[in-house]
Amino acid sequence: MTELTHQLDESRARLRAQLEDFVQRTREASATFMSDTRGAGRKLGGTTKAAGGDLIQVVREEFADFSALAREKARAVPGLVEAPEQLQATMLLRLKRTLDAIDVRVSKRLDDLAQPALDVEVPLEGYDDMTAKEVLAALAELDEDARDAVVAYEKAHKRRATILKAAKAA
Repeated sequence: MTELTHQLDESRARLRAQLEDFVQRTREASATFMSDTRGAGRKLGGTTKAAGGDLIQVVREEFADFSALAREKARAVPGLVEAPEQLQATMLLRLKRTLDAIDVRVSKRLDDLAQPALDVEVPLEGYDDMTAKEVLAALAELDEDARDAVVAYEKAHKRRATILKAAKAA
């Protein structure tokens, strides 16, 4: 049984590593989406789909390996005939909880990344004609409310990372 435990631990470790890779790749794609234009949105979808496909493939492989191992152990140990189904049910329930947790996190990230309304008022006269350098210079002269207005407007329109970062840091 220690061999089974060891193999299960290895299986969990591989699944956890793939899950962490999935989460990291999704975060990176989300960051790209926030700083770039529509092309980044397409990249987020493709990357997330690819990472999700990778995760699903690893889960399938791990599940197949686990099932084969459980069947093998059931044949080798008298009285363990019903155990593979119980183990399978336990593994599926744990996988479901893990995927539910991922779904909650991904939904929260998507909500956080939701594009704000485009009807935000122009924060400064001539703002739409200002370069990022000009906006950065103007930020130093603004109070907190005006900086917040710049952030809201920038998020709703050009989404220039340098301006957003500078406005939040000021």
